[in-house]
Order: sequence, then structure tokens, then C-alpha cells
Amino acid sequence: MGLFSKNESYLGVDIGTASIKACELENARGKASLVTYGMATVPNDLIRNKSPEVIRQITEAIKVIVEQAGIQTRRVVAALPGYAVFTFEIELPKMSTDDLGSAIKFEAKKYIPVPMDEMVVDWEIIEELVIKGESQKEGNKRKAGSYYRILLTAAPRNLVTRYSQIFEDAGLTLDSLETEAMALIRALVGEDKAPILILDMGATATDICLVDEGFPRLSKGVDIGGNVITQAIAESLHIDTAKAEQYKKDQGILFDPGKGSVSDAVDSVMKKYITEIQKLMSMFSDKRGRKVEKVILTGGSARLLGLGEYLEKMLGIKVYAGNPWARVVTPAKVHDSVKRIGPEFSVAIGLAMRNIY
Repeated sequence: MGLFSKNESYLGVDIGTASIKACELENARGKASLVTYGMATVPNDLIRNKSPEVIRQITEAIKVIVEQAGIQTRRVVAALPGYAVFTFEIELPKMSTDDLGSAIKFEAKKYIPVPMDEMVVDWEIIEELVIKGESQKEGNKRKAGSYYRILLTAAPRNLVTRYSQIFEDAGLTLDSLETEAMALIRALVGEDKAPILILDMGATATDICLVDEGFPRLSKGVDIGGNVITQAIAESLHIDTAKAEQYKKDQGILFDPGKGSVSDAVDSVMKKYITEIQKLMSMFSDKRGRKVEKVILTGGSARLLGLGEYLEKMLGIKVYAGNPWARVVTPAKVHDSVKRIGPEFSVAIGLAMRNIY
């Protein structure tokens, strides 16, 4: 960003299980424009490992990214991973804002299995419903009247405090926290209101998010990622994980277009993966009366050769590679390089977009 630039920039930081990604975007006349980006590997998972040493390592990694990438802004939007956050929809009769806040806190206790004083709760009205006659929904009777459909998110207070401390120690100000799902929707879905399944496939796990009307409706974390596939290949071919990782990069999931199959080693892993996806799709169809129209792949492991074709064959739905740069202006000199890293940066890009789109 130029020294005398008047464009305001925003930094999105995604702290993942294997790496930290940061992306700075500026608002250039209503459009997101790339300023800079950076990435660093991390040795441990912040969510599961709370040791002071791990927190120090992550803080130092963020400092290095800021310095080496030449990040200008000090205001950050960060994401909490789906498996660490409770997200669900509730319906409440239309009422005043003050009364609604109290009603939401009371309702939230039914869904959150930990004391409410240990959680930070946020909510957003996503739809206003008008029920003209008495109706039945999931075993509950609804009288005629106006209702709010509310998206409620709750995160562990100690996790929020940990994130705030990390960014403060890194010399940054944490402006806001949101879920990875909302960042992915912003980066990959945009204004599309169709039912869409986002598969964010990382090294150790996959976040499955079912989006409808631009909001997350159902989500689930699955402990299947690129590392599990690597291990399956290593065991099948009796090779070490380093060779199996290279084999995976060269061959992907070993999809054979002629035979329409993958190797036996990978097949057993992928069938578990497909089962979890189908369960979520079935739940959505039963609850909303609509079917998923397409699948969007993202995450570091989403680039595996043959993955999209395999999912299309097994799910019977069109699968697309997510492009988080679609609504971002990128300099011509880095266009090819940022395109290659797009899957890894989807969350960071979506976070940086928060105050632009």
C-alpha cells in the first residue's frame, strides 16, 4: 500500500492446526484489493494445546508474518474454528431488542452443555417469518404471528481471551472474532442464495458447512484430512509418511477416470468421509425441504488430484474448486502465485473482506 494511500485496509488472520495465514485487503472504491499476504507453519494446535510455550510460538509466528509480509494495518479480524464453537438456529416470537436479548440467553441454555458464564454468546437475526396459521415444527406448535429466526454462536470465554492476548502480544488489535464458516461463506459463496455444501479440508480435519440463503444452517467437523489419506497410502504401500506424502501430491487420491475408482487404501478412508457428508445433506433436506445444489472445495488438501471427480461420482452433485480471489483485485505480477495458494487462504481472505463486502 502506498505511503499516501487513503484506502482503508483490513487484516484477516486464520490460525489453523498446521499453519497461520494472514491476508491484508484494502477497500478500493468498494472493491477488495490485495495489499499483501503471508503464511507460517506452527508446531501445535492452539485450540487443543493451551501451554504458554505454544501460545508464545504462535505469537512469534504472527510477528514474523507481519514483518516479512510488510503488513500495514494493525487491526485484525480472526476466526474461531467450527469444532470449538457452538452454532445453531433458534426461533423466537418477534419482540423488542431488550426482551430479545434476555430471551436468547434463556434459550441458549437449552443448547449449550456448559455454564453460560464460561461462554461468549453472539447472535444475529437472519430471517423474519410470518406464520399465518398454527403450524407444527419439529414437534413444537407455533401460533400465528411474527417470528425471528436467529443464528446463535457461542465460544469458550477462555479461548476468546487467549486469542485476544496473542494478538495484543503480537502488537495487533483484535477488532472482531467470527466463525470460519462465516468467513468461508463471504469468500466463496458471496451473494449466491442456493443450498451449498462447503468442504474445508485441512491437514488433520475437515469442516463441513451447509449454507442456505447465505447463512450456515448445519455444520460438522470430521477428523479426516490430508494426513489421514497420507497414512492410508503409507500403510498400503509399506512406505514411510514422507514418501507417502509425495506420492499423494503426485497421484492425488488415485482416482482412475477409466475405472471410476480409487485405491483400496484410500477408498476405506473416503467412504467414511462420504458417509458424514451424506448424513448432513440428509438432515438438511429433512429439515428445510431443499436439496444441496453444489459442493465447494477449499482448504489445503482440497487440491488433491481426483478429489473433485471422486466426490461428484459418490454424491451425484457438481463439485467446484473454491476461488476466494474471485472478488479480490490482485496485482498482475502475483496473480498466478496467489491463485495457487487460494485454497489455503480462503478463511483469511473472507475475514479480511468482513468490512468491505
